[in-house]
Amino acid sequence: MIPASPTRDQHKTEIKTDGFGCTLNRLSINQALRAPGMAILRKGTPGIDLDQVEMEGSDRGFVVGLSLMGGHSRRIFHEHHSTAHAFSDSSIYIRDLSCDYKADLGGPFEFMLFEMSAAALASFSEHASVPSVRSLSPRTAVEDKVLANLGRALLPALENPALASPLYIEHLSAAIGTHLVQWYGGQPVTVVQRRLKLSPAHERLAKELLSENLGGEVSIADVAHACNLSRGHFTRMFRETTGVTPHQWLIGERLARACDLLRRSELNLAEVAIACGFSDQSHFTRFFSRIKGVSPGSWRRSSS
Repeated sequence: MIPASPTRDQHKTEIKTDGFGCTLNRLSINQALRAPGMAILRKGTPGIDLDQVEMEGSDRGFVVGLSLMGGHSRRIFHEHHSTAHAFSDSSIYIRDLSCDYKADLGGPFEFMLFEMSAAALASFSEHASVPSVRSLSPRTAVEDKVLANLGRALLPALENPALASPLYIEHLSAAIGTHLVQWYGGQPVTVVQRRLKLSPAHERLAKELLSENLGGEVSIADVAHACNLSRGHFTRMFRETTGVTPHQWLIGERLARACDLLRRSELNLAEVAIACGFSDQSHFTRFFSRIKGVSPGSWRRSSS
């Protein structure tokens, strides 16, 4: 007996797609990173003549797409009409994932995607000191330079998640969430009249925990929990107490310890790098040179 030829529907079920309806074998870039309150993804393809994505609504929350290049277009199908959009570098879209979505894609694209639930938006709004936000207003192909700069700072972490500092990722994801709820959550920014600070005991505890994990292995949420505070309240109170964010304070501590070891110890540069929480000597040299203006080796020779 000659087996029957596969039907068109059978062919369609064999095509594998990602969580946003993109055909996987057409993606040349498909990276993912998990951050507190959001999933961060990077997807791209060098060229599509015309492809279609289709998604059924779900309770996943909201997705914000950031275009990292120009030349991409899409026609989005609504219930009784369709709309055409051209994406430039640093333009964004915001979608409510509870709604069905269908669109024709044209041209190459490279997007960063930030997916977050309604509960995560409420948490970000608490961090931003705005009334509780649980949704984002839809946008399509509008420019957002602030989100573009924040998103691009995460590209090295997406390319090599194993070497990324959890504290750095948490710091940037909180900044992204804060920006989104302030600009697209439809709530006015409120002014906090009373500036609360950490108690001396909590300040010492927080600094000890951060100092013991110079590589950023401890998260802001962990330190906040140790101080019996929410992450948002802890970050604001730490900044009011020290004048800097936890991440900025940690950077200063890493630099101070590196300078002390370079001046007082006989450790080589690779050993200093590891002792100060850097992934390797190259990472340490780039960091030190950017802040100090000279290489660690040159600084050591001049200081001695």
